[in-house]
Amino acid sequence: FMQISFRRVRARSGDAGNASRTSTARATFANTVSDESVSGRHQRRIRARKFLAYYRPHLPLLVADLGCAVLVSATALALPLCANYITRQVTAFGANAAVLGQIYLIGAAMLGLLVLQVSSTFFVDYQGHMMGARTENQVRRELFEHCQKLSFSFYDRNRVGQLMSRITNDSLWLGE
Repeated sequence: FMQISFRRVRARSGDAGNASRTSTARATFANTVSDESVSGRHQRRIRARKFLAYYRPHLPLLVADLGCAVLVSATALALPLCANYITRQVTAFGANAAVLGQIYLIGAAMLGLLVLQVSSTFFVDYQGHMMGARTENQVRRELFEHCQKLSFSFYDRNRVGQLMSRITNDSLWLGE
């Protein structure tokens, strides 16, 4: 984090040199802040690309997983709407034979939606977890290879247990 002192320097009347130094300091500060924010944005882009690179091999599975998640949400919204339609039909027209045929048809559609919702939920839970586990495995493998390349003095300066804990927990959350 950057610590900045917001001390105000007053220019004496008639001292143009001091006023120009103040404006120069403000301009330098503004350039520094904009340069830091640009480099910060650049770093975030690099991290995002690296993060998305882990999902690139699993792109078809990711698209299918997201599609099934949308189906789960859509069926969760459609089932109560169908039930609302049925109750309105029964209360408005009674147990008429023509209305009963529509109710059975909507009931069958609701069963179909429920089967679709259950199968989509299973796919999201199982395949999504498998994709996360594969990604986590890949991240851990790369981290292990990187740790193997580090010098012994790095491990002398840092706590090995803390490093292992970070690697394990961070890759676990990445896989989730």
